[in-house]
Amino acid sequence: HYDQVMELNKGLGKAMNLTGQLTLDLMYNAAGDLVPIECNPRIHSAVCTLEGHEFLGAAMTDPE
Repeated sequence: HYDQVMELNKGLGKAMNLTGQLTLDLMYNAAGDLVPIECNPRIHSAVCTLEGHEFLGAAMTDPE
């Protein structure tokens, strides 16, 4: 589902002209589709689980 989530995030950001970091919470609906339920203008606290990961910096700064 990674590609589906990335497509949703990119489409939402482009459609709403968003920049910076955001946290998008998703859930599955009865049809099995992922749908957004909440969006927050900050990074999620779970990022601390990635501390020390070799690609964390690039993940936060690379536009692609």
